[in-house]
Amino acid sequence: MRFPILAATLIIGASTLAHAKTKLVDIDDEVVVHPFNLTADAIEEMNVLDTRGNKIGEIEEALGPTKQRATAVAVDLVDGSGLRDDDEDIIVPLDALILQDSGSLVLNADAKTIKKYEVFSD
Repeated sequence: MRFPILAATLIIGASTLAHAKTKLVDIDDEVVVHPFNLTADAIEEMNVLDTRGNKIGEIEEALGPTKQRATAVAVDLVDGSGLRDDDEDIIVPLDALILQDSGSLVLNADAKTIKKYEVFSD
């Protein structure tokens, strides 16, 4: 009888861990952010555009699980974008961004997806 209870406890515990949010930290300025091959310092303040070319924000900072590995960025949305509250920064995974020749980043996500992104508070 103990085995089913133990198994159920382990499954519930694993499920809880899978849904826990990873704590992200600010990346050191000199760390190269892949896939852009630019340093964390170089991408800060870059414009973020929607897929139609409209500016929706700027990169606030590069983020990751350690100070040496970027996995996301904090995007400061422009006032009046209508995507989120004007005072919210959002966490965007790097794989949702495309570097343009113009030096801007395009967020390849629709408004519904953007509204689901986690809020970043520094």
